[in-house]
Amino acid sequence: MLTVHWQHIILDESVFATYHTHRVARAQDRARAAGVAGDPFPVVNQSPPPGLPFPSSWSPVSARDGLAPATYPYDGLNYDFGFWSLVASGAPLLYSDIHGRTPPPTVTLSGVNVILHATAYYVWDFGGGTGPNAAYIDAFDATLGEYIPDDFVDVAPDDEAQTLTIAANDGYLDTDNITTEIIKARSPVGRISQYQFEYWSPLGGVSAPADVPDPPGAEIIVHNADVLRALAIYETEPPAVLQPISPILPILTVVPTDAGLALVPIGTGPEPVGPDVLRANLLAATKLADAARLVSGEARIELLRGSETMARAAANAAIEERERQKRR
Repeated sequence: MLTVHWQHIILDESVFATYHTHRVARAQDRARAAGVAGDPFPVVNQSPPPGLPFPSSWSPVSARDGLAPATYPYDGLNYDFGFWSLVASGAPLLYSDIHGRTPPPTVTLSGVNVILHATAYYVWDFGGGTGPNAAYIDAFDATLGEYIPDDFVDVAPDDEAQTLTIAANDGYLDTDNITTEIIKARSPVGRISQYQFEYWSPLGGVSAPADVPDPPGAEIIVHNADVLRALAIYETEPPAVLQPISPILPILTVVPTDAGLALVPIGTGPEPVGPDVLRANLLAATKLADAARLVSGEARIELLRGSETMARAAANAAIEERERQKRR
């Protein structure tokens, strides 16, 4: 049985303004830090909460099944279809893909309790008036179906302070004050998982003079006053076995369970002491957070709860170690 949960999400410009970034994942992170429950980007249409059952195949060809319109009006602006993100999970991850609107995607999967999360993202069409010109860019993990918050591009030429690179990595590069710049995608930094760049995808109905390369080209050429919206598509393979940072710590592995994927130790080492308590707890918090990215629903909540617990334990271990050092 294939159960489909589909959504149409507006990447609302007011959310970017509220959280002072043009990157989706960074806005989501800042919203969570501010105590906002759920995703700050509005869902304008979705399947019923239990999902829709299908024997083995789904395609959004009707309103009931998630047919994606070309545009949505929202809060005084128009938003164009960007892309479908398709991620099917069971035990383990079964399928993931990025797809356009026409022809609509068709996903055929068989198995027990297969769940497909299909999300159509919509981006602002920039309106019809005059205004500043810019390249809007972001990064997306097609394997897990989520935006990436980490830095992912270099801009050249740039000044010593890396002003243009910093701006581009926050999702917005002003093109009114440049001549010609190259935006080069690279592997994001700041995460445990390793991302592999696949290609750039232009988004929305904007027809820009900027040179967005065909796959697998990594360099976008932007000129003075260009208007561009593009998404860097990445893939990642979660490691089957996560090695310890210290030989005394257990090796952790991601394994399938009835509820999804879980993180369990394979073998144990001596009880960690001193700084190793901090390192053990930090490792566990990080790995639990990574594992949470592979699942959804209750399984994800439980893994994130465990990650939070271990992070707090790491903080307490750091305080205890600091006090122990003072007593020496």
